Amino acid sequence: MSGPKRHHYVPKFLLHEFSLAPDAKNPVIWKLDKKTGRPTRTAIEGETVVSHFYRLQEKTGDPSSVERGLSMIEGIAADHIERLLKGSVLSPAERAEAATFFLLHQRRTPRSRHWAVEVMKHALKLQVGIDIGNAEDKIRAYLQKEHGSVTDEEVAAFQDDLLAASRGDRIVAEATSDHKVLGIFIAGNEVAEAIASQMTWCILRTDPPHEFVIADHPVCIFDAIAAPGYGAGWLSSPAVDPADW
Repeated sequence: MSGPKRHHYVPKFLLHEFSLAPDAKNPVIWKLDKKTGRPTRTAIEGETVVSHFYRLQEKTGDPSSVERGLSMIEGIAADHIERLLKGSVLSPAERAEAATFFLLHQRRTPRSRHWAVEVMKHALKLQVGIDIGNAEDKIRAYLQKEHGSVTDEEVAAFQDDLLAASRGDRIVAEATSDHKVLGIFIAGNEVAEAIASQMTWCILRTDPPHEFVIADHPVCIFDAIAAPGYGAGWLSSPAVDPADW
């Protein structure tokens, strides 16, 4: 089944809002080149887009299923966000749907996917070490098949060598292309539910002629009293003042 080739990791309905003509089909926006520091005029169709960014390579079935699913979630969230900006209150179910979009929007960018892959690699490496540490019987069976009778010392030595290899560079754990794509959904329902039911939402507005610009990654929050590991992205304490963002 064929699907769209151009995948926007910032949805176009959000990019439209950064234009002076948001109702146009392909409006012009301004972007800032981080390398040169120069602003440039561009159209939204060509921005924050990567070919086949969410395409599945190994899973059987529709390889475009993730992109189609994300597009469906965007369509639902776009209506909720428009209503929020008009002052409406979302029902618990609608709030959960919007929270799902917020979570996936944070996870689906190239930067977040890179971070997720790094976490996967470390987790896989730790799991390999655990598996080797618990594999004495399997190691013994393998050595007996290859060499006949073996001693406990030989089994222990082989196991130690495998553990050393897993801690170094001789055994490498790599995330596949599909791991990178599907990783954005890990524990998604649980985290979205926490965002919807446990977190306070704050809508920031600016009055003309003042403006603010956000990037393709969520605003980071400094929170002096947050617990260790908190205070950035989703997690902070209720004491955070939006003026400090």
